[in-house]
Amino acid sequence: MLLTLRIVVAVICCLIGVAGLILPILPGWLFFFVAFAVLAPQHRYTKRAVAWIDQRAPRMAKAIRWMGMG
Repeated sequence: MLLTLRIVVAVICCLIGVAGLILPILPGWLFFFVAFAVLAPQHRYTKRAVAWIDQRAPRMAKAIRWMGMG
């Protein structure tokens, strides 16, 4: 159930990311990052990205860890 939900959220974020690359209003890269974080919660790049966010925005990193993405 949880894996299916993660895949659905990642696909939706990827679609929004593609729309963001086409439309100048949406930041597409942000949605690609969210899709990556949802699909690979224990991946080394995700952990490195969360560590980078932790240096710049500790509250956001705490929320990411709380959601189980890092």
